[in-house]
Amino acid sequence: MQSRIQRLIKVSWICLLFIAIAPPLAAQTSYEQLVLEQCRQALDRNEAQLAVVFCESAVRKAPQSAEAMRALAEAYMAAGQPDRAATANQIADQLSAKAPKAAPPVATTAPAKQTPNNEAASTSDPSPAPIPNTQAARSGYWFQLGAYRDQNVAQAEGKRLAETFPGLFGDLEIIIDTRDIEGRGVFHRLRAGPFMSAALAGERCDTLRAQGVDCFVAP
Repeated sequence: MQSRIQRLIKVSWICLLFIAIAPPLAAQTSYEQLVLEQCRQALDRNEAQLAVVFCESAVRKAPQSAEAMRALAEAYMAAGQPDRAATANQIADQLSAKAPKAAPPVATTAPAKQTPNNEAASTSDPSPAPIPNTQAARSGYWFQLGAYRDQNVAQAEGKRLAETFPGLFGDLEIIIDTRDIEGRGVFHRLRAGPFMSAALAGERCDTLRAQGVDCFVAP
């Protein structure tokens, strides 16, 4: 019991140290690379559970990164979770296969001459961007936070959750998926994501439920 407490204290100090050094290092490297480095260091120290925490954070920040997914697979394997490691490796293979090739140079054009109306618009205070409403299929896995008859209510609830739980929604996209369901009418479904697997979406949803937020992984 005492060794477990000492381990938790050690992990807490490591997390505090990570928070303390993150701002100056952010200017030198991306958040993803910083967290990946923390993951690899945890693996070198045989701290598998801590490595899983860092690598999952890197994957949530950069869900299309094959490098981050490979590191997560290694962390899962070290933590004794071979099934998750195999899934993560399969996803990493898919990401590597569909990695985009370098795009040809894009020709630049001179900026349009600003009119008085444009000048007035540029000096006004920008209003908060509304939560996007989409009926198009989205890739990845999402969890649903509610379904509303009134789109304005869905907008307000999405903004409230993002402001109340910035640590749980800061790396996610919140959308409103509007659907006309036969026999029931139009519903505005509030969703958050995307995740690379249903398991990752479910883990975040479990954390939200522990905070009193109702949600489920969307089919």
